[in-house]
Amino acid sequence: MEKKLLESIKLPQGVKNLDKQQLEQLCFELREEILDKVSVTGGHLASNLGAVELTVALHYVFDSPREPIVWDVGHQCYSHKLLTGRDITGIRTEGGVSGFPKPCESEHDAFVAGQALRFPLPSALRRQKSCVAIIPPLLRSSATAQPPAE
Repeated sequence: MEKKLLESIKLPQGVKNLDKQQLEQLCFELREEILDKVSVTGGHLASNLGAVELTVALHYVFDSPREPIVWDVGHQCYSHKLLTGRDITGIRTEGGVSGFPKPCESEHDAFVAGQALRFPLPSALRRQKSCVAIIPPLLRSSATAQPPAE
């Protein structure tokens, strides 16, 4: 049996070295892993399945953690957790990884997110030269989703 890409590449940097066919295979494997684990523990399934290609593209283009990825709502970050080397077996259970980004779990989680950002970003994050923010459509026009004043 062929070794899965998810198990064989150095994450997340290895995503950048994949060709189009391998990226598609990686997305398939991420969905398979999310379905497998969430079917046991429960969790945010639809939002995570819908964010797989977006997450792979982000890790293909950007250099996490040097270029932080901020998941505003956070409940679509399971593939991000997998691509940053975390096992989501037992996600959202005692002793398992959080269902949301959590900096104490990984340097790739730039910000604690559980729901919408309704408070200022940490000053260290505001000083970054580049930062990618994944913000749901409803919040894009919100004052909380605006960049800080210079």
